[in-house]
Amino acid sequence: VLVGAVYRADTIRGVSTFAEEVARPLGDAHPHSAAFVHLLVRLRRRHNSTVRPTDNDIDAVRRAITSSFTIPVVNVSVIGDDITERVFADPMPAAKCAWGCANGSSHGPGQRLAYCERHTSRMQHWWGRQALAWDMVEAWERAHGFEFDAVILSRPDIVHRASIKDPCSYKARTTWYAALTPPDGLWFLPRFLARDAMLTIRTLVHPPDCKRNRPCCGRTPSRTWFSWFPMCDVLRRHWDSGVRIRLFHGVSAGVQLQHRKSVRDVTMDDVGKAVNPGFTITRKPASAMYNCGWRSHRRRRLAEGRGIQALRSLRRSGRGS
Repeated sequence: VLVGAVYRADTIRGVSTFAEEVARPLGDAHPHSAAFVHLLVRLRRRHNSTVRPTDNDIDAVRRAITSSFTIPVVNVSVIGDDITERVFADPMPAAKCAWGCANGSSHGPGQRLAYCERHTSRMQHWWGRQALAWDMVEAWERAHGFEFDAVILSRPDIVHRASIKDPCSYKARTTWYAALTPPDGLWFLPRFLARDAMLTIRTLVHPPDCKRNRPCCGRTPSRTWFSWFPMCDVLRRHWDSGVRIRLFHGVSAGVQLQHRKSVRDVTMDDVGKAVNPGFTITRKPASAMYNCGWRSHRRRRLAEGRGIQALRSLRRSGRGS
C-alpha cells in the first residue's frame, strides 16, 4: 500500500523506488501480491502555498504509478482534492478532545488552540488517508473472496535506495517491522494489525466503549508523539497475541524532507544515531509511554554500557574488585 501526498515533483521518486526496490522483490517471493495506491497530489508553489493540479498532472502521476510496478496494481486513487477534510470533518471535535485539548494548558488559550488545530489537522489528513487506503484493500478483498496475510505500507516521500534484502526472511504474520524515523512511514506487518493501525482515526475518535454523551473519551495521543501513537496503541492492545515490533532491517531508505534536498535515513534515531538492526520492543507499552518505550530501552542499555565501562576502568586502575 502506497499512501500519502505528493507536493513536489521529486517526491514522486518514492513511487518508482517503492515499486522497484520493495514491491518487486516481495512480489517475486510472494506470488499473490497486489499494489494499492492512494495519493493526494498538491503542487507546492512559492511561499509554501499549494495549488490544485491539472488533469494532465493527475494523469502523469497515474501513468508513472502503473508503469512502475511489476506486481498487479489493482486499485489506484490519485486525486487533487483532499477528501479527508470532508470525509472526516464530523469527528474533529471529538478528535480535539482526544488530543487532550479539553484539559487546559499552561501555555495560554491561543497556543493551546494552535496546538489542537495543528494536531487534529495532521490526524485528519494522514490518518484519514490511511483509512481510505484500507477501505480500498478491504473492498477488493470482499469482491474477490480473498484476504492478504500481511501488508507493507510506505509513503511517497520515502525514497528506497536499494532492494529489500532476503524478502523471505520476514516473519510478517507475527512481527511488525517498522522504520524508526519516521515510525509511521514504512511498515511491514500482519493484516489484523494493519487494519487496526490504518483505521486509527476511526477507532480513536469513537471507540466501542465510548459513551456518546461524554465530551471526551477514548485514548489520548497527546501523551505520546503523533507518529508513534498508532504503533504504540495497537501494540499495547494486541500484546497478548505475541506480536512484537522490530526495527525494519534489510532496507536502505530515507525520507525526503520538505523544503530541503536532504534525505534522512529511516533506520536512524531522532538524533541521527544508528540503531541495532535487531532491535525489538520487548515490553508492553504503557498507555502514556513515550514512543513505545523505545527511548527508555535505549537509555537503559546506554546506562548499562557506561556502568560496564566504569567497572573495567576501575579494574584497570586496581581500585575495583
